[in-house]
Amino acid sequence: GGSAIILAACTGRACGRVVGAHLNPVIAVLLKTHFIDDALLEQLRTMRRALLGQPRVELVLGVDAAAVPAAALAAVEAALPGLRLHGFHRDRYADHGLRPHAFLAGMGAPLDWYHSDYSLIDFHLHHPQRYTALWQIEYDVSLRSGSWDFLGRDLPFDLLVPGLKIRERGLRALVHSACILQPDWFWWDKLDGHAATVGGFFPCIRITPRALDHLVSVYRAGVSGYCEVSVPSILACAPGMRVAALSVIDTAEVDLERVVGGERLQPGLAQRGHGVDAELALENEAGG
Repeated sequence: GGSAIILAACTGRACGRVVGAHLNPVIAVLLKTHFIDDALLEQLRTMRRALLGQPRVELVLGVDAAAVPAAALAAVEAALPGLRLHGFHRDRYADHGLRPHAFLAGMGAPLDWYHSDYSLIDFHLHHPQRYTALWQIEYDVSLRSGSWDFLGRDLPFDLLVPGLKIRERGLRALVHSACILQPDWFWWDKLDGHAATVGGFFPCIRITPRALDHLVSVYRAGVSGYCEVSVPSILACAPGMRVAALSVIDTAEVDLERVVGGERLQPGLAQRGHGVDAELALENEAGG
């Protein structure tokens, strides 16, 4: 088993066609955005160039079916011939058994704002048993240094997220890397039907298909919540699943930043005002 990557940039109007797909992809990378502009096109070009040397990597543009006009998609196809396209349709989420969290639905924001894992699940269910891992990267994540070719690495984790946090000190054993102790995080109580134990930050995540299958089964059983608490909590508590911080990727090689707010995703443990003292205390306590 090798690894190959799909890069899906999630933008706007319906697009279910596939253009120039590789024959044997294994890892999918979903670049998610609700619009298309020159900066996004340049981002895609840069990522495509970085991944050209990896035959197992596939670049895909994933499109939110409600936002981007057909003319913009045509411009993407002209600028990036052979790019794989995938359309995300929010009305299709219900067909997958995915429902919005009641409190979050009442906040009036688009479903994907609080359930960004649903687009990953939608993509995965349209390509069952095809990939060994999937990345999802938001449109406003940039590479400060290093190369995007790190996306092609084989990594022994079911979920990688920046800003990995636990609710209580005794939950340290649920995760497989350094983490933050943050008992007062606002989103802990935005998960219904499952214990809220582990959280993360979702501009850039990596997840395995078996983890997505498990999420689908849990969601279909009635669990619902904000993705940054539901996904890590559900997977960290699932037997055999390995959840870790994105910082397991060597920070000397890769430095990621979220453009909006300037939040650094790599090393990913000191963002959004989170200090590292709790992380160090936990590591010392665990003997790590």
